Amino acid sequence: MVVIMAVSSCHYRLYKAVDQNGKKHKIRGYKSYKREHKYYDKTTVKYQYKKENHFSSPACVAKTDTSIDCDSIKLFVQKDSRSFAPIFTNGVISCKLMNHIYGPMSELPGFEPIPGKELKDTAIKSFAIFNFHRLKYIHGGRRCRFYQFQVVPYWFYVELTNKKAKRRTKNEDFIKGAQLTWFYRSNVITL
Repeated sequence: MVVIMAVSSCHYRLYKAVDQNGKKHKIRGYKSYKREHKYYDKTTVKYQYKKENHFSSPACVAKTDTSIDCDSIKLFVQKDSRSFAPIFTNGVISCKLMNHIYGPMSELPGFEPIPGKELKDTAIKSFAIFNFHRLKYIHGGRRCRFYQFQVVPYWFYVELTNKKAKRRTKNEDFIKGAQLTWFYRSNVITL
């Protein structure tokens, strides 16, 4: 007697969600946080990727182990992301690009103007960068690598291209000769 059992394991559930524009979506809710992130990272790169050429800007004004100062922006790189700080200090991802992504001070999440005061966009903006990591499961060839980092409340996706890179090039060496070829801020979806 032979018994064959079919085991079915679904790693996610489908939920209904509405985005910022009121459009309805079906969202996968995974049991595993890692599987969920892999799925959304792959989906984001698949549907949002457009080859771009961002030119490197001059390096930052001042830097320490934990902070990078530019004209009107101060970036705080958290401990878990310090090995990726050269991306900002060498100007691969410019402070102007970060400033453009977030727009004027009035559009920053959590910003509340003081009543009776006129709003000026001359204040220094501070961003804490954390959870910067390479997306190893997304392959762009030996000369392209995808990265992701978080500045609350957004996730940013980055593609760096280094024409001199080889398959086994270390991350630090890859970053030194890299150029930014894609930069994307993820949309926030509300359930």
